[in-house]
Amino acid sequence: MLPDEIIASFLTKKQMQKLKILRQLKQGPVLLTEIEDDFHLSKRQAREVIDSVVEDIYEYSQSKSDLPDLQNKSGKINFSPLICDEQFIYLLNNMREKYVTSSSLYQVLLFVLEKRSFRLSTMADTLAYSQSYSYKLLGRLKKFLISIEADVKLTKKKTTTFELSGNESSIRMLHYFSTILISRGEKWLFKSIEKKEILSSFRYLKTKKIEMLSPINQNKIYDILAIYELANRNHCKLDFMEKDIVNLGEVIGSAKEIHYLISELQTSFSYNERVHLSFFMTYLIQEFLTKQEKEQIGIKILDLVDNKIVTQTYHLLKLIQRKVFLPEKIFYQLAYSISCSIVVVYYFGLHRYMVSKNQQNENHSILNFLRSCIEESLDTLCEENGFQILVIHLLQVISGYITVIPDITQYVYLEFFQRPEYKFIVEKALEVMYTKDVIQISEDYYSADIVISDTCHSKMKKKYFYFNEFANQTLWKELGAYLGSKVNEKNYQENS
Repeated sequence: MLPDEIIASFLTKKQMQKLKILRQLKQGPVLLTEIEDDFHLSKRQAREVIDSVVEDIYEYSQSKSDLPDLQNKSGKINFSPLICDEQFIYLLNNMREKYVTSSSLYQVLLFVLEKRSFRLSTMADTLAYSQSYSYKLLGRLKKFLISIEADVKLTKKKTTTFELSGNESSIRMLHYFSTILISRGEKWLFKSIEKKEILSSFRYLKTKKIEMLSPINQNKIYDILAIYELANRNHCKLDFMEKDIVNLGEVIGSAKEIHYLISELQTSFSYNERVHLSFFMTYLIQEFLTKQEKEQIGIKILDLVDNKIVTQTYHLLKLIQRKVFLPEKIFYQLAYSISCSIVVVYYFGLHRYMVSKNQQNENHSILNFLRSCIEESLDTLCEENGFQILVIHLLQVISGYITVIPDITQYVYLEFFQRPEYKFIVEKALEVMYTKDVIQISEDYYSADIVISDTCHSKMKKKYFYFNEFANQTLWKELGAYLGSKVNEKNYQENS
């Protein structure tokens, strides 16, 4: 979630160039002349960068044998065959991890986030840096914290003692995002607390529900709990929390899964800590709660009275209903998602670490309608920092729920002139692969959207897919892609 400009703070210019080249290689061959032009390098410098990329990729190919060969000749570098998504992500993650962990600034950031208050000599000894170099790195860290505008600062308390201070919620978020920047839920980056301490402290982590989550999500839970535990050990308390937020947090914390987890926190954790963790955990790990649980939470949320966040959420939902039909389940799931987003993104300060990508589109009426609804219902927040990012975020959340609501059903007519037996085969295959909300077989040629056939008459005005070979797996894949594209086209038209 950290913007690229923040990640770039931990990378050298050459490392950023190499990551960009890797992304270009995903699309196809990269020419030496392109690298020279893109990065304003001489031929010698461009060759050095390419050689370094080749060397890094070769290093990882030793542990992952299915990586395609990287060819480097005649002023061109390319994968042969073209690298697939899984292989590309493997390389990108590992190369970025290697580069970031080699950053002294990154190591200092993790140290400071864990210790909060420390002596210069302690940091130097722990990281095996000289005190003069450590002092220089702390100066760079100060500038970094100022540049990200996260309401977090590093100050000198005494001659050789430093302290990280500021908005406690923002500090914990910075710690979380700094950790997952390279760990991807696979590595334990904490030095002051062992993973086994977390596992032994929280018996609920061994339950079937947690074990059903992916390994990455399980490790995200451990990371979050470690961050809160470290803050508690350092006696770092969260700032005052408004009653409306606390009341919402109580509802979210009443969900069975999160309730069990929160109940195992030590007594030294304040009530605010538990509320904050309830929001943070369920927001960052969306799979933690089922759709049914989110729906039930949404019902309880809307029962709260004299709560400005609930009032804003309900107002927003009613505005949306002026133009968009919201089934009851979606209505309550949105009530949960909207109110939780307002708290985490806006009040807890997650907006400081989110990329702002404006989705204004003059030709997309439904998105513009949703934006106007959000801005009207949250107008009391419009002058505050983070409001526009909240609007963009809610736009994504809400549109994600309602894009499946319009009637996107495609009616398909099947006819086979040469091989009539194909009709039954294709019909049954489509019934298995698609629900009736997406693809329905039509017996009426004139009301059908799409015709699938092994022949085509000269005056056909329907969308048409030529299917002539049952045993051709490539043809089946092409049929799936074709139907998917037509469903997406109708979905876009319905929402435009």
